[in-house]
Amino acid sequence: MFRFIYAFFAFLVSSVSLSLHAKDPSTVQSDAPQPFEIGISMSIPPWVIKETDSGIELDILRASLDPERYDIRPVYVPFERAYKLFDDAQLDAVMNAKANVVKSGYLSQAVVTFQNYAISLASKNYPEDISMSFLQDKTVVGFQKAKDFLGKEYAVMARTNRHYQEVPKQDFQINLLFIRELDFIVMDKSIFGYYWYKANQGDRYSRLAKQRFSQKVRFHPLFKPSHYPFLFRDKLVRDDFDRGLSEIKSSGRYQEILDKYDHLSNLYQH
Repeated sequence: MFRFIYAFFAFLVSSVSLSLHAKDPSTVQSDAPQPFEIGISMSIPPWVIKETDSGIELDILRASLDPERYDIRPVYVPFERAYKLFDDAQLDAVMNAKANVVKSGYLSQAVVTFQNYAISLASKNYPEDISMSFLQDKTVVGFQKAKDFLGKEYAVMARTNRHYQEVPKQDFQINLLFIRELDFIVMDKSIFGYYWYKANQGDRYSRLAKQRFSQKVRFHPLFKPSHYPFLFRDKLVRDDFDRGLSEIKSSGRYQEILDKYDHLSNLYQH
């Protein structure tokens, strides 16, 4: 009799244990892709288009990382904020990093190349070929962290020019150039073209403002091409990305992505 009662009690304990174990989410194996959050400097079309979570760089990232393993989630924040979140382990990666500003993590191979220019209104009649010292006493507005990304000579100019500032939103640079008519903005030519085109479309600006945006500009080739890697928290993920990036370059997929956005890369026409 006691043997029967003991066996029955053991059966109940075993059943309860199995039931609890089945409800414990930590014991359930999941094949779902892991969330992967990457910090991106606001919206920098055609490289990144926030409104549609698309653009050259996001397409390259998605093509290079296995979607069955990584659920890519863009986090749009100013550059300074992105690096702070990364250093606080709140982001898995940062787009468009530079070795001289990185405190931790692992840099990928170069992903994209930007061509930055100093851009002025043609009516200012500044010569096309200028030196960095020419900017020294001019009003200059760069993108956020430009002084960290564009070389030592530019950094010195930015530090010593009391008229220099940086802004996190690059469409604001366009407004400052055409509406405020300051001397120079510094940005990638394709990003400039995209925002210039958008400013001339729709009802965002008055007719008078649009007349200001119709002014011709001059591109001053002060800068060498800027090659940007991505920054990853996990070395294995960085290695996965590098392998995928090499594969899409070899297969032609990388060039297909560039071609897909080619119509957005040269929108400034004058």
